[in-house]
Amino acid sequence: MEQTDWDRRSVLWGLAAVAGAGLLGPSAKPATAQQVKYSSGTEPPKLKVPANACDCHHHIYGSQYKADPRSTLRPGDATVEDYRATTPEMIEPLSKRVNELGWHIQINASAPTIMEIMPILEKVPSPIVFDHLAHIPEPGGLNDPLFGKVRGLIDKGRTWVKLSGAYADTKVGPPTYSDSSVIARAYVKAAPERLVWGSDWPHPGVRDPEPKPDDAILIDLMLDWAPDEAVRNRIFVDNAAKLYDFPKS
Repeated sequence: MEQTDWDRRSVLWGLAAVAGAGLLGPSAKPATAQQVKYSSGTEPPKLKVPANACDCHHHIYGSQYKADPRSTLRPGDATVEDYRATTPEMIEPLSKRVNELGWHIQINASAPTIMEIMPILEKVPSPIVFDHLAHIPEPGGLNDPLFGKVRGLIDKGRTWVKLSGAYADTKVGPPTYSDSSVIARAYVKAAPERLVWGSDWPHPGVRDPEPKPDDAILIDLMLDWAPDEAVRNRIFVDNAAKLYDFPKS
């Protein structure tokens, strides 16, 4: 099988079309209703996103992709117990190492865990990216101490938040996810230059028998979260290019 080299930009831009009921990328044809795998809806999104929009948080699974037989890194079992031996105290030295490469550290954890490691995060030299609205807990929302801590990190100019996972911590649920939407709008108002968008498709955190979210509804939340088109375009395109250091085309 012919091997293809992928860079970060081609992966993020190419796979972006998976999200938003398969309609994240611009299309010359009118959108029509269709069932999309791992999405509960069939209607297309109302929002037409700009060219080069990036889905900055999605997952790709494929059992058909086997390990390259020429590879030399073929690890054995790696258990939960093994992983838990990567302690929070290791975050700061790791951050120093990846910062020299121009990388960032990414945090996807529960609110109590993030608060526990916050003294470490406030000291790391590398940029930080928080997944899923930084998992601000509900019903506390903007009044929860975690929101203030994350805002403080953003104000220092080296922290990013993904506008993704509206369903992760909601107590209200679809279609408005109104509690999560309050959080998202607050981020947009405070620091639109520090936000990227993600679908979280195919929503691995939502387990059967729960229905998967409607991807069209999720992407249309951006009409509420960032009603200004220029701000939305910045989040969809420019911020992603800056965060992931896409080469200039």
